Amino acid sequence: MTNTSTPVETNRHQRRHPEELPLLLTKKQVAELLQCSGRQVELMANAGRLPAAVYLAERSPRWKRDALLTFIENAGGEQ
Repeated sequence: MTNTSTPVETNRHQRRHPEELPLLLTKKQVAELLQCSGRQVELMANAGRLPAAVYLAERSPRWKRDALLTFIENAGGEQ
């Protein structure tokens, strides 16, 4: 008997619980957490609207998960 069911596609916007994310997040992971595009993460970082990134190499920024979670919690009070 063969399996004729179609494979289940994973939603590319499927969200993970923040505690499941690594301690240092890539731009793509930050975008997932903030529910925005990678380009928006770049714009926010360049404008100083995100916590400072840690650079593992010249072109490898990483953001601390805990700093981002604190940023998100405090962003609710901004007008």
